[in-house]
Amino acid sequence: MGVPSAALRAAAWAAALAIVVLGLGRVLGLPVFLTLVTSDTMVPTLHPLDAVLCLRRDFKVGDVVVWCAAPMYCAVHRVVEVRNNGNTVVTRGDASPVPDPPVPRNLVRGVVVLAVPRHVWVPLLLAPLVVYAASRALRRRRRLYHRGNPTGALELPVVYTVLVLLLALASPLSPVLLAGLSVPSAELLRAEFDRASGLVVVEYGPANANANTWRRLGNANARSSVEILSVDGCELSAANATVGCSALVSGSRVLVEVPRELLRAMNLEGMGSLFVRLNLSLPGGARLLTWSYRVHVPFDRLEVDVGGGLVSIRNPNPVCLDANVTVLWANRIGPWNVSSTILCLEPGEPLVLDLRHYRYAYVRIEYVLGGRLLLVQREVMRDGRPAS
Repeated sequence: MGVPSAALRAAAWAAALAIVVLGLGRVLGLPVFLTLVTSDTMVPTLHPLDAVLCLRRDFKVGDVVVWCAAPMYCAVHRVVEVRNNGNTVVTRGDASPVPDPPVPRNLVRGVVVLAVPRHVWVPLLLAPLVVYAASRALRRRRRLYHRGNPTGALELPVVYTVLVLLLALASPLSPVLLAGLSVPSAELLRAEFDRASGLVVVEYGPANANANTWRRLGNANARSSVEILSVDGCELSAANATVGCSALVSGSRVLVEVPRELLRAMNLEGMGSLFVRLNLSLPGGARLLTWSYRVHVPFDRLEVDVGGGLVSIRNPNPVCLDANVTVLWANRIGPWNVSSTILCLEPGEPLVLDLRHYRYAYVRIEYVLGGRLLLVQREVMRDGRPAS
């Protein structure tokens, strides 16, 4: 068990050489090559560090291809249009709002035929090394490890590593690995926070080539052509918390209800964005597993109006704002009386304070907005008359 056999060593180095050659295949011009996805522009089809196997063959609209503008600058994007009698190609990332600039056809290096998710190949690649290191430490502890041929000791993890990587690339999990390469049937048009209702509005439209065709034809109903059957999963993340959420379907839109406790925590901690994850069912048995949509959530200042001895405090946000409302009053020359109330100012109807029965009165409002403490102070009554 100490040193691998000569046949095992030869297999290890042959497998390692094959991986290296596949990795350099794009540069060497080989008919097949291996590369890694380095950006999130193809989410949810492909994620950063996913491994893709590519073949140099003809492609069509809807295929995912690798094109390179320079030896060290390549893009793994989907073909959405072929122009100029096939001499110019337009690609686009599934997560990109706009297509890439047109590129000559000869810049396309290959078509993606197999994708191995990062959560498959990375653990499989690391697991043998961990097992080997643990077994080696155990042997040392039991004094069964013999310092012999150092090259042989290193070849064992090499054997495991390259063979497991090859196993991952040729994995029988092909239905899972290849499913992500299909053309998405819907794409995100917008994900916005509606301050009036406190809902996140997520709207979808037709995906990729079909959508581009409809836009060129000027079809005004392109947006409404996507039908969402149901929301099977909904999750919100913000302020170091992840919570489930409820959502309603309205045609091609999904209306996500944001818990008020989450909005309040976001305001207190100064978080201006939240992340939405959805699991949708589409017609024809299709499913859309979304990644995290980043949604900006604005918080506005309190609206404070003073007039006629009345103070009106209105909260324009869809969630209450933590505040301390203090009234300083006096009916004659002397020390000021102070009355403070700590509350969470609810949205909607304004809070009205009637200070007309005081000879002198001030109001001071301290409240938290976007993680900062703000102060509003106004004179309300002066010598028995409204100050403004």
